[in-house]
Amino acid sequence: MLNFLETIKQYNIVVVFSNHDDFLTRFINNGDIKKNIKNAYGIYGIWKSSIDGKAPNGIVPYIINSRFPKIKCLGKNESYKVKGWSVLIHGHLGSGGSRGSVQTI
Repeated sequence: MLNFLETIKQYNIVVVFSNHDDFLTRFINNGDIKKNIKNAYGIYGIWKSSIDGKAPNGIVPYIINSRFPKIKCLGKNESYKVKGWSVLIHGHLGSGGSRGSVQTI
């Protein structure tokens, strides 16, 4: 993700909250760090930043903005408009909390 963002950082990038953010947050908060010793130090650092309040929009935006502070990362319920059109939805959520799909968006 960071390598790709490096190639396009000169543009006006807006990253929307997605299922990837949710997964990573659940993994870090609920995962057994002993099962992932190889990455334990990095996971602990991200988890600590989260509980210290340094990641108010989530873990993925925190990681992105640590390296690219000019990239706009939307929080879970944050809106963003382009020429009057709302572009905040990634498509991973459907109505009533169901999984997102073409039919439920």
